Amino acid sequence: AFGSTPAPTPGSLFGATAPPPFAMTSTGAPVSANSSTPQAAAAYAHLHAAQRQEAAKIESALMGLHSAYTPQSTAAIDANPLHITNPSSAPPNSLCRFKYFFYDPLTAEQRQNMTLHGSHHHAVPRPSHVETHEWNDALARNPDPSNYAPVCIIGSEALAKRASEQQQRAKMYASHVAKLRSTLK
Repeated sequence: AFGSTPAPTPGSLFGATAPPPFAMTSTGAPVSANSSTPQAAAAYAHLHAAQRQEAAKIESALMGLHSAYTPQSTAAIDANPLHITNPSSAPPNSLCRFKYFFYDPLTAEQRQNMTLHGSHHHAVPRPSHVETHEWNDALARNPDPSNYAPVCIIGSEALAKRASEQQQRAKMYASHVAKLRSTLK
């Protein structure tokens, strides 16, 4: 499972030990951290700093990708950023790029709110993890505001769960139809 591997050791990338950095003197001889000439030590320090900077860029890019496709908020991530402590209790990540709006039938409570406020915009409050402009766009795209409300799905797990629930409902309806047909015969 994602995040089940131990954290990489400091100074390494993806848990692999980093090869020792090296540089070359003006004569082409390899330089190490223990070199005695100032030019060699400076070349080593420059190369080592460049490698650390490149590793930091790569780590930052990977963490950006991770947060862009993780459906849980970063508040759910502990000291190891690739290990989510309890995904089911974590709030949704508003920065997740895997986000889609569906339109579900209004509940009785939502219909009552719509009657009280006289507008479908107040029937369903904007979820905290959805940006205002995204919510307004979802409300504007609603195919039938008097019967449907936008629901934001974040992440592939939420989409799979929704599909599974719809399949279960479809089976239940098919079973009910079969009972009705047998009753009518």
